[in-house]
Amino acid sequence: MSSRNRNNKKASKNATGPVVPEDPTIEGRLIDVQVWKTISNGKVKGASVDLPDLSANATEKTPEVPRKPSKSLPISRGQLGKLIGPKGSTIKKFEEHFSVQISQPPSEPGAPESAQTKVAVEGEDRDQVQNAVTAIRQFLITNIAPWSDHVLVTESVEVPKRSVRDIMGDQGRVKAVIGKHSRTQIVVPMVNDNDANGTATIKIAGAKAEDVSKAKDIIDEIVLFHCHPLTHPDLTYMQMDVPQKYHGRILGPRGAHAARLELEHKVRIYMPTQQQPNLVVVGDNEDNIVRCMDAIEDVMDDTDKKDAAKAEAEAAKAAKKAAKEESKA
Repeated sequence: MSSRNRNNKKASKNATGPVVPEDPTIEGRLIDVQVWKTISNGKVKGASVDLPDLSANATEKTPEVPRKPSKSLPISRGQLGKLIGPKGSTIKKFEEHFSVQISQPPSEPGAPESAQTKVAVEGEDRDQVQNAVTAIRQFLITNIAPWSDHVLVTESVEVPKRSVRDIMGDQGRVKAVIGKHSRTQIVVPMVNDNDANGTATIKIAGAKAEDVSKAKDIIDEIVLFHCHPLTHPDLTYMQMDVPQKYHGRILGPRGAHAARLELEHKVRIYMPTQQQPNLVVVGDNEDNIVRCMDAIEDVMDDTDKKDAAKAEAEAAKAAKKAAKEESKA
């Protein structure tokens, strides 16, 4: 190995700071030492001017600017036009009323009104941002702006907790359809799937009493029949009176018989409840529903035959016992 290579290796091993190339002359070595001290200490000896610290830890981070509270609101292109209003007057009123900024998405010429897009609401106060989003949703449904003197018509509806899932639908689809057709805003509480007992309160708000009443009627029908032509256009239902004594036979052990009927006929069977005294069968094919109800009637007939046979056997046994006692007498 050459002398130069050995020196470089030794310098890199023993150095505690930046390596300064060596100058073979005495003057050069003195300068090297001074440069070394300057870099290591960050100051020039005898001078009052500080040199920048070249160490890695001296890198100053630019302070982060706090982000303003913001919330994204999904809406359709048609709703966006309604929110903007004539010459942007409506969206400007929302911004002034809530002290927020509402960012509009880029225009898409030729896009249908049903096409989905988003607006972003940003402000200094998180509560104001949330209030603005809630007011925009309400305005798009009921046409009532927060600065309007018109008072919303509100009503609460008590429903069984087990019906909340039917009213909400997958990802809130059913609730959205009810609100759209009745021009109301509907608030449905969260219910634990394991908590099916008791009732839940659904709140309805609209510009007109008849709109709120329409939403209530749709919800009531869903509670009774688990579907509605507006919210479930592909489903239909039939109901039948089933006395209590047949319920156990129709259900079977742990509901196994009812589950087999549902699978066989591609329907859903809903047993009578306090709100709905009749048994309800729901499906997307009327023939399948009829066949399922025929099968349920067969179960009821079979139950009647077994009960009749049992009663007849008990009567015969009682008569035999009575005859035996009479003969002894």
